[in-house]
Amino acid sequence: MKEAIKELCDSYRYAEELMFRFEVMQYEDKAIDKKVETNFFRVLQELITNSMKHAAASQISIRLWLTSKELRLEYRDNGKGFDSKTLNSKLGLGMQNIESRMAMVKAKFKIESMPNQGVFATLNYMFP
Repeated sequence: MKEAIKELCDSYRYAEELMFRFEVMQYEDKAIDKKVETNFFRVLQELITNSMKHAAASQISIRLWLTSKELRLEYRDNGKGFDSKTLNSKLGLGMQNIESRMAMVKAKFKIESMPNQGVFATLNYMFP
């Protein structure tokens, strides 16, 4: 998974002139169900797209943990942000897609943001 995320960051970095920081915080050799891995990757793509398209972000930070118990990603950008307290009342298609993908694999998704303070999102999957 870490190689796929690194390649994703590199592809956007060169195409969009975004500054990416990808850190592997902890990484154990653990097999990840393909459905979980694919959905996490697609959610990450959606978050990056939102940062570029709506937030005008210039910096994105992604942190990865893979242990015997969990897969966790933290995502942060320095874009325009929004009021996450009112998010549920006006979910866009992208955010609905993220929530649907996380529900499909029984993972947790949390997003926090305030106007002019960027976005912070966490994706967390606990292995059975």
